Amino acid sequence: MVYTFCVGFDIAYSRMVGNARASVDGISRCADSHAFSICFFSGILMAFGNQLFCEVIMYSSTDVLLREKYNKVVEKHKYPIRGLFVPSDNPCSKVLFVGYNPSLGKTPQNNDYPKFSDICENEFWKPVKELAKDIIDDVAFLDMFPVRSSNQHELESEKYNSLRSELLEITQQEIEEHIKPKLIVMLNRSASYYWGIKKNALWMGYDFQNTSFGDIRGNKVLRIRGFKESSFGNTRINIDKFSDENSSLVSSKTHVLFYRQLKTNRKQYSAESIITSKELYYLWADIKSMTNK
Repeated sequence: MVYTFCVGFDIAYSRMVGNARASVDGISRCADSHAFSICFFSGILMAFGNQLFCEVIMYSSTDVLLREKYNKVVEKHKYPIRGLFVPSDNPCSKVLFVGYNPSLGKTPQNNDYPKFSDICENEFWKPVKELAKDIIDDVAFLDMFPVRSSNQHELESEKYNSLRSELLEITQQEIEEHIKPKLIVMLNRSASYYWGIKKNALWMGYDFQNTSFGDIRGNKVLRIRGFKESSFGNTRINIDKFSDENSSLVSSKTHVLFYRQLKTNRKQYSAESIITSKELYYLWADIKSMTNK
């Protein structure tokens, strides 16, 4: 058994090959954030015949801080304890996949997502990773509400309005200040109103405009051009933090693809309505070429 303690700005790791397996927890999200990290590396090698087991654990101060912010809100509102899922090692200034919230699953305990490309392919993730396979290294992932629940309607109930508002404040700050994506893929179009699509429910309050991309298989591609005006009784969250002048999404002319859920408990959409990995690849290539000019 070997333990190594290290302090540094960036921690890089290599994927294991052959029969080795790597489990990664809390890797530093973005190199360009210059966040000082304190990492604990634990490697355990055990041989069982031809089987080699390797466990790698890394903790980043920035990822821990994000988890703590979410956890304080959950404890404040006394939301049923089912676990928090917080992503790690998210790349910056690229593509962000956004979910609504993590499902409850079989093990109700706190855990972190690994890097997006290392997430296992279960019923939910298989079609998502199929969609992202041609740009996999450019993809970050974040849930709007990182609390585990198998029932979206429960979290949507009026009694949790304040909980959702405060969690979404943290999520928006993470997107604006750290991930800074140029393309966002909203994986649950039914929750698009949290971005500011509806006039009577601002939430994050972004103002969108149509783009030359139109829609892809019935899914709109819009561009963020600023923030909507707040009105009495309808004030957007983080209004004191972000404006047209200091928003990374506004300055980057970030595009948002509002995509329907790839699979629900009620129906599977037809193949004709599902965006292919190549279509997403070309969309991302076109957006990169536009924003880099």
